[in-house]
Amino acid sequence: MIRDRDETTHLGITPDGPRGPRRVLKPGVVMIASQSGLAIVPAGIGFVSAWRFGSWDRFALPCPGSMMVGVVGEPIFVPRDLDRGSLQQWVRFVEGRMLELTQLAEDWAERIRQHGRTAPLPSFPDTALRQSA
Repeated sequence: MIRDRDETTHLGITPDGPRGPRRVLKPGVVMIASQSGLAIVPAGIGFVSAWRFGSWDRFALPCPGSMMVGVVGEPIFVPRDLDRGSLQQWVRFVEGRMLELTQLAEDWAERIRQHGRTAPLPSFPDTALRQSA
């Protein structure tokens, strides 16, 4: 992925890997960002109505016609050439941002479920909108 990238490269990566555990960021995402110079753009998704599978990741399949809420954070630029300790610190930082955004999206979806499409926006804490590593 790193070797074949160019200025138009964008990667979409499932942060918790193919085997989980659920919502635990694997270090590969941060390592790729560090070695490639690509930014990590954290995001969270909440479903107003979805079927949940009994799998380890509780895979969600939105119900037909249902709404989905997406919250995108600011890009995170990881320094180059991280050592193991720094890599783990950045993994925890990025995972925290992703969990914050997911919680915001799920809270917003819950408001829509309870109050309909006119639900007020949830309040966004500064930490979810501004990077401070």
